[in-house]
Order: sequence, then C-alpha cells, then structure tokens
Amino acid sequence: MQQSMELPLVLFTVLSQAAIGIAFMRAVRQPVPAQGGNARNEWRMITGLMGLGLIASLFHLGHPAGAFTALKHLDSAWLSREALSAGLFVGLAALAAMASGEKGNPLFAWGGAALGVVVILSTGMTYAPPAFPALNNALPTIFFLISAVTLGAGFASWFAPETHQPLLARIFTSALVVGW
Repeated sequence: MQQSMELPLVLFTVLSQAAIGIAFMRAVRQPVPAQGGNARNEWRMITGLMGLGLIASLFHLGHPAGAFTALKHLDSAWLSREALSAGLFVGLAALAAMASGEKGNPLFAWGGAALGVVVILSTGMTYAPPAFPALNNALPTIFFLISAVTLGAGFASWFAPETHQPLLARIFTSALVVGW
C-alpha cells in the first residue's frame, strides 16, 4: 500500500480557506447588531479551523519538528510567505477569540480579512510555480478565493443573526455560480 503525502495539504488548504472565508464574512457583516451573533464563538471557530489546518500540514513534512525552517526563505519562496502569513492569521484569530465580546471588533474583522487575502495569495503562488507553465498563472489563487468565499458564507451563517442570513445566502449562491 502506497502512502499519500497529499492528504495533509488538502486538509490544510480546505480548512484554511474555510477559516479565511469566515473571517471575510465577519468583515462584510460589520457591525454585527446586538440582537444576534457571537463574535467570540465565530473567532474560536476560525482559530480552530486554521489551527487544525496548520497541524494537518505538518504531516506532509518528513521532519515535522523542523517545520520552523520553512520561514528561512521569506525573500524568495512563496511557501515561506505562506507559512508566515498563515501563522500570523491564526495568531490574530486567537487574539480576536480572547478579546472579542458579543458584537466583535471591526479592527479584528478587517485585519483578519486582510491577512486572509495575504494567505490566499501566497498559497496560490505556492501552487503556481514557474516550473509548471500550465499552473503558473492566477488561476490557483482565483480558485482558492472562490473556495474561501463559498466556505466562509456557508459556515458564517451559523453565527450570523437572522438579519444577515439573506446577505450570506446571496454571497454563497454567487460564489457557487462563479466557481461553477
């Protein structure tokens, strides 16, 4: 039986896109009205999904204890930038989970959305190496962004008040149509 080393990367990609998508939807829904939603629980979900994704990605490595060495080449490697931006994102999400109240803080929401864009851009560039001309374009990044928006709108509906459900449904449907 041959062992596959790609499953951890699939898990990281999907879980991180879901976490980033929820952060996007958090920013879109600012400010959250007092009658519904719980920012702290939403940020806990974001932190958990991204944390699980990062842990899963360690199983792709031959030597998981040396994962920190991925940061050695920030000046030249998109993988290093991806690792740094994902770490910063999960750190911001954890801080938001601890510091947010029921309504949340727009600074965390927009900071998470901005860092999420950086993570998706660096992940897309990691999957678009110059050595593969068919992939060396913007398509991986576009597909990752569409996945993040679709997953984010779906999961964010668990936390959004009733007044924001139609907005999330429109975003979800639009992302599905664009992705199709």
